[in-house]
Amino acid sequence: MDSIKYYLYFLLGKLRHQYFMQLPENDEEYKSSRIWFIVDGATAVTIGALIGGAFLAALLRALGISDSLNGIISAIPSLACIMQLLGLELAKRMRKIKLFVCVFAIIHRLLFAFLFFIPFLPIGLAFKVVLCIIIFLLGHVLGQLIAPVAGNWISSLVPEDIRGKYFANRDGIMVFVSVVISLGAGQAFDKLKMWNAPDLKFLFISLLILVMAIINFIALSIVKEPKYSFCSKDHKEMHGSLVKKRMHPADCMCQEDFKSTFKKVVSNKPFRTSIILTVLWQSAFFFSTPYFGIYQISDLGLSYTYIMIMGFVGSMIRIILTPIGGKIADKKSWALVLEVSLLIMGIAFVINGFTVPSNAHIMFAVFSVLTGIAWAGIAPGIFAIQLDLAPDGDKTAYLGINAAIMGVCGFISSLVGGYILHLVIEMNNQIMGYTIFGQQLLSVGSGILFLILTLYIRYRIKARLGAS
Repeated sequence: MDSIKYYLYFLLGKLRHQYFMQLPENDEEYKSSRIWFIVDGATAVTIGALIGGAFLAALLRALGISDSLNGIISAIPSLACIMQLLGLELAKRMRKIKLFVCVFAIIHRLLFAFLFFIPFLPIGLAFKVVLCIIIFLLGHVLGQLIAPVAGNWISSLVPEDIRGKYFANRDGIMVFVSVVISLGAGQAFDKLKMWNAPDLKFLFISLLILVMAIINFIALSIVKEPKYSFCSKDHKEMHGSLVKKRMHPADCMCQEDFKSTFKKVVSNKPFRTSIILTVLWQSAFFFSTPYFGIYQISDLGLSYTYIMIMGFVGSMIRIILTPIGGKIADKKSWALVLEVSLLIMGIAFVINGFTVPSNAHIMFAVFSVLTGIAWAGIAPGIFAIQLDLAPDGDKTAYLGINAAIMGVCGFISSLVGGYILHLVIEMNNQIMGYTIFGQQLLSVGSGILFLILTLYIRYRIKARLGAS
């Protein structure tokens, strides 16, 4: 009995050291942590690709969900961003956030693995639909709880003078890993759906997500956390009973209430430009993209393999150009890189509005190439500008509130897009005597919003950052 108790204390001590007492002590440990954060990002982005787009559309279609509802469900990740506000409040009460991030990361990704197992459950179709929506929503809610905290964690490991290069390289590696795995998953999808048990393709995705989730958890557990807990007068970190002995209760409980934090963030003029930027971005993106997956499969007749191949081509272009964008940003500014990238994205979405079944393959190829070019600057650019405009010392609160606001706006935008799509479907896709799919109109609408956003960057963001 004593030996069991000894080993239990030993295990708890190891866990405590792993998740509460691992401070990076030199440049090599900072570098190693940044590398493991790349592994975290690669697996997280891969899981994101597997639970979205054509794969999610296939699952929802198998459950008999309509096109418009399919898109609204696909936009749930945007709405879930509001949960970052709760994540902020939880983070305020934690001196160490590593365990919080690791635990919620593995839980919400295991939920996604279970999501694709739902078709095999011995329950009615209606219950499967309800369970699918609940699991998808809950998974993203838990993921958004840790998003601002994890963002602040990684920013604390990356010096400002190498952020452009690091985030560009990290983004390139993440995309490469995700598209390679997604390409293989797409080929497996097309082969498995021809078998006598076509639902096996969902089991394959479920197991793949499970593997990625385990790797992700291991990577996050290895990353060290620069954030200090309570410190003694001689600036040494304290834990457990030492805190109770040496710290005054008032020092442990001093926290700013949410109302004051929210007011502080939205009243900060420099950062308010970041909020407007991300709201416009999220609204433009979610106005149409949640409805692309089912459109590509059902109306355009594209195979999963072709969709993934084009995604691979676009992503390879993104990987090649992302480091170049990072270098330009370090020399010039991320505002310049983002302006050009969003202009290209806007053109891509307008062109995509002319995609119909007869030209689907060539038009989707053009769209994939242009968006691949655009994503090279958009993904790292928006995050970098948020970091630049958020004041030092409380970036977690600023990033979290910003994400919550833009998430709600993005979901509202997707509802507007879904309503327009529903109206077009009710009109049998006939507008003024022409056959026009609702997704075409939504794509053009997104393109126009992206072009408006480029003007905002030129005349507001550049001025705020002092860029030329």
